[in-house]
Parts: sequence; C-alpha cells; structure tokens
Amino acid sequence: MEKTIRALSDQLAHFGRGHHLQELQRIIRQPGWTTRAEFAFVNTILDHISVEVRALERLQADLVEASRKVEKRCH
Repeated sequence: MEKTIRALSDQLAHFGRGHHLQELQRIIRQPGWTTRAEFAFVNTILDHISVEVRALERLQADLVEASRKVEKRCH
C-alpha cells in the first residue's frame, strides 16, 4: 500500500504543476483563437476541472481523517 500511496502522491504532485493549463493560457492569447461558442465550451470544461480538483482535495482530506479514526488492535 505504501508503494501505491507514494506513486499516487507523485502523480498528484506532477498534476499540480499545471503545465497543461500554462500551455492553454499561451494558446488562448493568440489573436482569433476562438468563437463565443468555443469560449463557452472551454470555460465549461475549466469549471468542471476546478470542481474535480476540489473533490480530490476533499477526498484526500477525508481519507486521512478516517484513517486517524481506525483503532489499533492488539493481537
């Protein structure tokens, strides 16, 4: 399980660097990049990504909190 936790932690750290969104910022600054419809579409996706990131943050916090509640058992 520790290996899986480390791997997931590394994935999330890489994910959090925002390379894709930095590239998106570069792209959308180009003149004539988008129509109103395309702008709405991309904005909707960005809103959804934000919701998902907040959900992942909450899920991680809930996992840690629940793990703290697990009682140690003496055998």
